[in-house]
Amino acid sequence: MLRSPTCSASLTLYRADADSAQAALQRVLELDPRFCLAYHQLTKLKLDASDVFGALAYGKQAIQCDPQLAPPHYLMSRIHSMLGDAAQSEEEMRLFLSLRLDTHGTKP
Repeated sequence: MLRSPTCSASLTLYRADADSAQAALQRVLELDPRFCLAYHQLTKLKLDASDVFGALAYGKQAIQCDPQLAPPHYLMSRIHSMLGDAAQSEEEMRLFLSLRLDTHGTKP
């Protein structure tokens, strides 16, 4: 898992102030648009704010950035479920479970 001081700082901000966390994560992406976990964290922020369509947009970016990263598929499964798209939700969950299996070598 990739870690950066900037991302760690933004996660600390996230707990206290979602707007500051979002700004910090967007700054991370300005510095490195390939830091895929930042898109994932933005997806989580949008879900926490009940902005399903904002979460969907960031979730798509997270998956486009790194399709092999498991956590964005989990969130996308939740998002598609919220949007009433059961088939896509199931597909994203299948991908999540498959990637988790590949990553950890055991079933989650």
